[in-house]
Amino acid sequence: MKPPPAPPRRRLRTFYLKAPAVRQHEEDEEEAEVENFQDVEAEAEREELKRFDSRRLTTDELQITMQSELTNQIDTTTLKRQTRYQVQYSCGKCRQ
Repeated sequence: MKPPPAPPRRRLRTFYLKAPAVRQHEEDEEEAEVENFQDVEAEAEREELKRFDSRRLTTDELQITMQSELTNQIDTTTLKRQTRYQVQYSCGKCRQ
């Protein structure tokens, strides 16, 4: 007769504790990264504002731009409808 199987061994978990100086150094690095990111973000925002101010549109130019965008949207929608209509009624089977 075989002996009963041995119970499974439990794995011991190893926890690595960091020295306080190492933890402080990592926290300082994380803070520096956050500050650097915020600086980069702020600089990008300033550049965007400069670019916007340099090409500020007058009210008339803005209205013209908005009107042309609206016209383009209407033209695109109309073209889609016309194309859909042509596809529906282009073959003999669809007309029946």
